[in-house]
Amino acid sequence: FKVGVPIIFSIWGLSKAVTKVRGEYWGKEEGILQSYAQEMVYHDGDFEELRLCHETYRKKMRFFPGKSKQKMITAFLTYHA
Repeated sequence: FKVGVPIIFSIWGLSKAVTKVRGEYWGKEEGILQSYAQEMVYHDGDFEELRLCHETYRKKMRFFPGKSKQKMITAFLTYHA
């Protein structure tokens, strides 16, 4: 009992911390995608600015899991529509 209770509370605290960090991480990704879509719509027609914007946001998205290019294009098309 002396060992079990601290272990249970440690596991519970760790799971809460992981959940919080995960939520902040995904929230940050959504924020970056929203900013990307807005900036791409703003520069619509200026191909050099579009290219530079795309390169900048690809660098920001490289640390997020999954296919960032597909997520970026989806965010742009959703915002543009």
